[in-house]
Amino acid sequence: MNKKLIEKGYKNLIKVKDKQTINFKDIKISLFAPFVKHVFFGNNTKVGNLIDSAIVLESDNQVVFNANDNNPDNLSCELLKERFEKIDLAMINYNNAGPYPSCFNNLTDEEKLIEHQSNLTRNINYLASNLEILQPKFFLPFAGAYGIGGKLHYKNNYLGTTTWDDCIERLQLKKSLKRIDFIALREKDIFDITNKKLLQEYIPINNMEVNSYIKDKLSKLIYPYEEDDYPNIKTLKNDLEISKSKLEKRMEKIKIVPDMDVNLELNNEELWNVVKAKNKKGVLNCKIDLRLLRRIIDRKSHWNNAEIGCHIEFYRSPNYYSPDIHTMMQFLHL
Repeated sequence: MNKKLIEKGYKNLIKVKDKQTINFKDIKISLFAPFVKHVFFGNNTKVGNLIDSAIVLESDNQVVFNANDNNPDNLSCELLKERFEKIDLAMINYNNAGPYPSCFNNLTDEEKLIEHQSNLTRNINYLASNLEILQPKFFLPFAGAYGIGGKLHYKNNYLGTTTWDDCIERLQLKKSLKRIDFIALREKDIFDITNKKLLQEYIPINNMEVNSYIKDKLSKLIYPYEEDDYPNIKTLKNDLEISKSKLEKRMEKIKIVPDMDVNLELNNEELWNVVKAKNKKGVLNCKIDLRLLRRIIDRKSHWNNAEIGCHIEFYRSPNYYSPDIHTMMQFLHL
């Protein structure tokens, strides 16, 4: 990131190491690299979280913790509590943004709904276990809620996410969190930590309005790649071979050992092999609009964004999740 910012012309950058605290004007800033590789599938992960960081801000005798998408585990929370003693405001992810279960066609619609609810329960119970340790004065559900538009809008029914209002309602049922005040904010809302109050009336999420907005407006969106011409298949296959070779070198460099066969579905349901597993635990087939695939290969779009945005259909057998496989696919480009 530092390199990219310099390339863009940014100056006066301050580099902060993992767990380091610096003074910036009247604020102390502490940054944290990924706490864990994966909070739920760490035992199956060699690479894990590559990009997200967390921050603690200290000023006016107040401590604010923003985990971003760098979800801590219980041990990390114990260390944070020991280091900062009291936390006035904690902002931690309450969702698990991603394509599961909405994009996994090895599941029936009924199974997707079951997995949707199972994910929500798992995520919020895990969050509660962290809050039991941190015991912040205030907690703000943070990051992860989003909606899908365009031709994919039907997938909103199966996203593994929920609203911050629902998150708070579930957390309030837990006796171990009774000393914590829960707050919800919409965009542009402000919470005054010192005076312990919202500076405007909070308006809860109206799910009927959300669903109507998705149906009447979001569903009509056209994604940029849908306006592209379809790529030449022969050229695409040639570039995929080059991309595959580069992907294999990157896997070797960061020591990813694939445990699933991965295939891309091209025209006429033709399966093009991306990688062969070393110790095979299953098969993952991926289907993506070839126009978007062309953009990804050319680095005009990113596999991870396409995956989280539910633009990729998956079929896996068995229904086994390999975190490193999904990390690996982010390197499929020229």
